[in-house]
Amino acid sequence: MIAPATPSDPPRILLVEDDEDIARLILLHLRDIDARARHCARGDDALNLAAQDCWDLIVLDLRLPGLSGLDVCRKLRERGRTCALPASPGACFAAPNCWMKCGATDTMAMSTR
Repeated sequence: MIAPATPSDPPRILLVEDDEDIARLILLHLRDIDARARHCARGDDALNLAAQDCWDLIVLDLRLPGLSGLDVCRKLRERGRTCALPASPGACFAAPNCWMKCGATDTMAMSTR
């Protein structure tokens, strides 16, 4: 069994974003807060990584190759994972209720401008 983080451990965050520029920027900020961050660009890879570690937070884009962010969120919920946070330009405005029905614990609007 994978052990969850203790309060003194840095947060473990999985970033699922297929736009490399956006991913680099988010990872830069996550490193500034000493988060243990990992990045992948595909929804199906996110499911595999989610099974390999106990993440404190999974930040999902909506449109991903492999599986959409909604599909990833739904499958994480089916597996008992409840830490998905959809974050992408317009994702929260386009489908907040859809994200929550798929198992997201919250949503976050993100600006790329």
